Amino acid sequence: MLPAFDALIAQLDADYERLALDEVGLDKFPGGKEAHAWLLRHYPTHDFTAAAQRLGECLRRSPG
Repeated sequence: MLPAFDALIAQLDADYERLALDEVGLDKFPGGKEAHAWLLRHYPTHDFTAAAQRLGECLRRSPG
């Protein structure tokens, strides 16, 4: 195996998994929602607000 993969596997041991967060996302951290909104305003791929983006995500998930 490549040395880089050996090093990665060594880091992904039981302690790493035990300490990992159950959920991911910037909003899981203090000030994360505000930071996410700031990033959307300053680095957009579209001219959407965070609320519009969440609405789009909900619509994509809804059946029908």
